[in-house]
Amino acid sequence: MKKVVIHGALNVGIEDSDVPSLAEDEVMIRVHSVSVCGSDIHLFRGTYNGPKAYPIMFGHEWSGEVVQCGDKVVKFKKGDRVTGDCSKYCDDCVYCESDRNVCEHIQKYGITVDGASAELIVRRDKYLYRLPETLDYSLGSLVEPLAVSANLIARIMKIRSDIGGKKILICGAAGIGLGAMLQLKYLHGCDDITMLEISDFRRGMAEKLGVKTIKSLTDGASGENYGSLYSKDNYDIVIETTGNAKIIPLIFSKVKPLGVIGMLGMLSEASFPQKMLVLKALTIVGSIGGTGYFDEVIDFIDTHREQVGSLISHHFGLFEIASLKEGFETASHGNESMKVQFDA
Repeated sequence: MKKVVIHGALNVGIEDSDVPSLAEDEVMIRVHSVSVCGSDIHLFRGTYNGPKAYPIMFGHEWSGEVVQCGDKVVKFKKGDRVTGDCSKYCDDCVYCESDRNVCEHIQKYGITVDGASAELIVRRDKYLYRLPETLDYSLGSLVEPLAVSANLIARIMKIRSDIGGKKILICGAAGIGLGAMLQLKYLHGCDDITMLEISDFRRGMAEKLGVKTIKSLTDGASGENYGSLYSKDNYDIVIETTGNAKIIPLIFSKVKPLGVIGMLGMLSEASFPQKMLVLKALTIVGSIGGTGYFDEVIDFIDTHREQVGSLISHHFGLFEIASLKEGFETASHGNESMKVQFDA
């Protein structure tokens, strides 16, 4: 069978490999679609700043068809459409009791252990989720990023359960940012959402989906006097998905007192005006991974196929080197692409 392997910065190849063996609790899947995430782009370019491994089969946003099940697998059968976790968790540590995405023994498919960029992959059944029979494979490979958004939203709602009536800013109109927007709008009744995005292309897509957009943030409250903290132009909730260090201090000046800042973008380090955290009694929420929210998101995508499908901008072939490189290059340019997918 064929597989795609990233060996290091800008070093990707298509290789032949044996068909993987199948254990009694595993499922063999023929991959149909792999979506490109920001982390995939950074792995390809050699700029990923989290734990990683080379050489690596990329791809943690994927969907495929079950071709064979191990003897002890009862949840799935041949022909089922499935997708799977990015988080490879142990299910046996104290952290898994609260959130499997921060398992003490965590590995990440497509980042620290091989992902889905192959004709055939094998996964333990506990890491898999059944898709509706009529759901397109392209939509199936968007479950994981939308589950990441859903996880953060759930964390924010533990602090602000009345999220439906709040003024919300989402920084970044890529897949996870727009996925968060769609869920906030259609699942949680949020009707005052603004998206910050520098790309004209992505701002246009956000506007077509019915939200306000802005291209930049200006400095807000300085904290030099108490009155400056209460601007009606500020936001109750800010969701940061870009990983852009320049945005971080501006966010703290643009959130209201008792506001919540949810962070998904990863930075090695960032500075922020700490006095705003104290003066406004803010809450900062970090979140990673989507395990725990796949079933909810599958139902959401199935119900909102047109809206979610609009996030897909390009398709490329997975097992042709020129197409593979063009796909990564296209995905790297936010002013001309949204969600890039490889078709296996």
